[in-house]
This record gives sequence, C-alpha cells and structure tokens, in this order.
Amino acid sequence: LDKPDSMLINTPSTAATSTTNTTSATAPFNPISLLCIDEVHCMSQWSYNFRPSYLRLCNEVRRIAPGSLLCLTATATKTIQDELCSLLSIPRHTGNSNSSIGGSSSSSSSSSSSSTSSGTVEDRREDGVYATSPYRANLKLHSYTVDPAAPEVVAAGSVSEAKKSLVIKLLKGEPLQSSSKPNPNPASKDSAKGSGRDTSGGGATIIYVWRRDEVDVLYEYLKALNIGAADRRRGHGHAGDDDGDGDGGLGTTGGIVRYHAGLTAEQRERAQNQFIRGSAAIIIATIAFGMGIDKANIRRVIHLTLPKSIESYLQEIGRSGRDGLESNCHLLTSQEDYDTHSSMCYTSHLSKLQIVGLLRKLFLLQPRSSSSSDQIGGSGVGLVLEPTVMVEMSSIQNDLDISASVIETVLTVLELAKPKAYIRVNNSHSDTVRGTIYLARL
Repeated sequence: LDKPDSMLINTPSTAATSTTNTTSATAPFNPISLLCIDEVHCMSQWSYNFRPSYLRLCNEVRRIAPGSLLCLTATATKTIQDELCSLLSIPRHTGNSNSSIGGSSSSSSSSSSSSTSSGTVEDRREDGVYATSPYRANLKLHSYTVDPAAPEVVAAGSVSEAKKSLVIKLLKGEPLQSSSKPNPNPASKDSAKGSGRDTSGGGATIIYVWRRDEVDVLYEYLKALNIGAADRRRGHGHAGDDDGDGDGGLGTTGGIVRYHAGLTAEQRERAQNQFIRGSAAIIIATIAFGMGIDKANIRRVIHLTLPKSIESYLQEIGRSGRDGLESNCHLLTSQEDYDTHSSMCYTSHLSKLQIVGLLRKLFLLQPRSSSSSDQIGGSGVGLVLEPTVMVEMSSIQNDLDISASVIETVLTVLELAKPKAYIRVNNSHSDTVRGTIYLARL
C-alpha cells in the first residue's frame, strides 16, 4: 500500500460502519489522490435505490479529503444531481442544462480538466457535473400489453399462462405484436415496426420478475420444457457436478439459472458465475441481480413485470448490448402489475404518527450504564458515548409497522443533521444483522 499507484477497493457499508473505518484503512497511503464512488445515486434520498450506508459516506469523504472526487452513476435526475452536489460539495453551475434520468453521469470536485466523450478536454472547474444522453442506438425497446382472452385467476407468487406463453415466444425469437411506438429518431435502426420481432439472436438473456417465488415458478416451467437442454448436450456443465445434469447440485441447469435473495450465498454465486462465464445462457432473477454485472453479449432483457421506476428500468436494460451490437429489451405489462405498484405506493408511505412514534422511542429510551464497551472502537479506547442507549429494531418494527431500512434511514438523517447532529451511532458495537443498534443522544 506504500506504492504510488496503490488502490483500495471497499464497500460503502463497510466504509461507513466497520470498526476499522475508511480513515484508518487509508492511513498507510495518505494523501489520497483520487476517491471514486460508483452507483452514487444510492446516496440521494430521491433515488429509486437509496441506501443509508451511501449517505454516511459523506462524513468519510470529508475525513479523507481526497485530491479529487469522482462519482459515477447511470441514473440521475436533475434533482438527484443537485442533491449529490450539495452533499459532496461539488461545484454546480446554476445554469447547467445537463439533466438526465439515464445514461452515463459523473460528478467531480477536482479543479482539474475532464475529458469528454468526443476526446476533447474541457475546463469544468465551474461545473462539476458531466452527463451524457441515456439513448443507446443498439437497444431495441418493445412493450406488450398482456391481456388474455379469458381472465385468469393467478395465485400470489405464480405467473400467468399468458405471460409464460409470451416468454416462450420471445426466447424462440417468434414475432409478436408490440405496443411500442416508433422511435422518434428516424436515423436510428431501433424503431419499433409493430412486429415485435427479436432479431438479436444468440447471446445471453436476463428475465426479470418481481417476486422470489415467481422466479422459482418460471424456472421450473422453462426447465420442464427442456429450455437450455441444447447447452447441456454441448457440454456446458461445469466441474463439480455430482449428478451430471450440469447443476452442481445447486438447482441450476446448464442453460438456465435462477437468482434471488432467498437462495444461499453459495447458490447465488454459482448461478452468477455460470451466467458470466457463458455456461448458462438464461438467468431468471429478481432485481437483486445485476448491480456491477458487466457481460458484453447480453442480447435480450425481458421484464415479466412492470419495473418500479423508470430509473430501475434504465439500469436493468442497460446491462444488454454493451458490446455495441443490436440487443432487444422486452417489457410485459398488465393491469395486475399496475394495481400491485399502486398498492405498494400507499402501503410504503410513512405517516406522521409513525415518525413521531419512532422519534419518541429513540429519545425516550432509558440510557445504559457507561462502560468500556460503550466506546467507539471498543476495548476501552475511543470516544465515550454518553448516555448510550440500545435500539432493538425488531421491537420498533413490530410496534410501529416500520421496515428496518426506514429505521436505518431515520437514524442516518439524525446522525448527519446540520448544524448539529442529534445522535451518534456506535458502529463498532452495533449489530445490524441481529437488529441491535447502540447510539448516543447528543
């Protein structure tokens, strides 16, 4: 780490909450010339994928004080860009017109020049944001309204027969009647003609569904139809198979794998590796799959259900066609999807009573007696937090019907409040896995 070109790679959750924080981890090779934050949209509360651990990175950035700060994301609205610039002290020109939902977006607090996509160098000291268009000419977008002739009664966690039938046709490359409107750019080659024909051929396919059990249902359905059997016959099974069926004993098939949070870490890693290496051509997954995936020949992305936001959609289809070749993105929509998302908008809303109840619980908890274990860093070394209280996440979740992620977000906002923080979380002693957090009221 003492070499001039040393590099440290860390996760936001580890950097913001581990006992050995980023400051101490980077001490051996200070000063830091460049700090890069990928997927920085997760730092914004307006983002579709906000994560409290990213927000806590603000303090770490100030402690490290790097020579240059580079922040990268593929999805950032103007509101998110403005918030990120405010959080990270990145210069922002008030007249800036670089606003985008998707595409490549970056921010930098460095006073040096930056290189544009055209190869020229511009001085961006007055504006630290550079945004490109989300438009990619090699991606053909198709949408289909799933409206079965006879209304179906679909059990929760299952997949309608109409959608199953469409998926089979898409995987076979059969023409469908697309409800997509022609692309307004006449010079592009991805204007929908109404046929919905997928001409990409070959390559890999990602099928996104909403729930874990839907992943399992569709996986078993396609496996029963021998989808991917040709891949197994061509010898794409991997080393370690005990039963010779190409699944390594972990429920995957040579041509198809599945991925969701309900699988073990070993199962998820195996499925991802098979897909990346090419021994599996199709992966059926929830949105848990995809972050950080960089596979060049993904030719097809199929959304079996409506994504929760346009940002989510752009992130997910953006994983296709990274080699610049034509790729197809198919979106299957139905009234059921709309009803599900509408319902979630209401059920995920946090009421004033819940917020007041949460604050009361946090600030009326009885303090614990001081001890060496209440010190940052433990082992009797560090800053004593007085008075220290213990927050049991499960108790608050049950009493107020609030998710753990919402509680963590509220704690983060209170900790980063300006001009004065209301609490300080003892990260060295807290156990977020077991749902126990120790904090000091300031």
